[in-house]
Amino acid sequence: MGLIQATGIGSNVDIEQIVGALLDAQKVPATQRLDFQEATTQASITGIGSLTSFLDEFKTSLTALGTSADFSKRTASSSDSSFVTISAGSTATPAKFSVDVLAIAQGTRLESGLFTASTDTVGSGNLTFTAGSHVFTLAIDATDTLSTIRDKINQDANNFGVNANIINGDSGTILVLDSNITGVANQLSVTNDNASLDSISTSLI
Repeated sequence: MGLIQATGIGSNVDIEQIVGALLDAQKVPATQRLDFQEATTQASITGIGSLTSFLDEFKTSLTALGTSADFSKRTASSSDSSFVTISAGSTATPAKFSVDVLAIAQGTRLESGLFTASTDTVGSGNLTFTAGSHVFTLAIDATDTLSTIRDKINQDANNFGVNANIINGDSGTILVLDSNITGVANQLSVTNDNASLDSISTSLI
């Protein structure tokens, strides 16, 4: 239905134009409000999307941290590693320990029976020196004196750490053997393949 155009009595006022202008004026704020609401809604959607993406990345980072081997490592230290060394596994719990050193392991010392002098001969055969898994064998000639045997022991290329010395005392002369291989399982023993060498092998004390 068309608008009725009317004019005021005694005037040239266009009523239709005035009404149209009023209606247009009412439409503008409503349109602006709708445009603003649309922009605000779009911004909210964009913000939520960005936040969701950030949270996903953060979750991924946390998962990686939880499974990283770096965070399951444990360290342990000793105040004196020359006496005690220590290590820690991945399941170790925090703790502090003290260790009392009651004695320091020493090598074995063996002494022969008495001889008249370092020039005495002993016999011939082979001497086998053993300390745990360490072994070397030495050939002894019938003409070897106690001093010669000492030197042969000390100079043998296969010697694992046996030091031979001769001690001269008022009662006589003895051959002393010291091993630098420590531990109960590494005690020095000397065996032979000729009983004439017993005094510097199986009879050592």
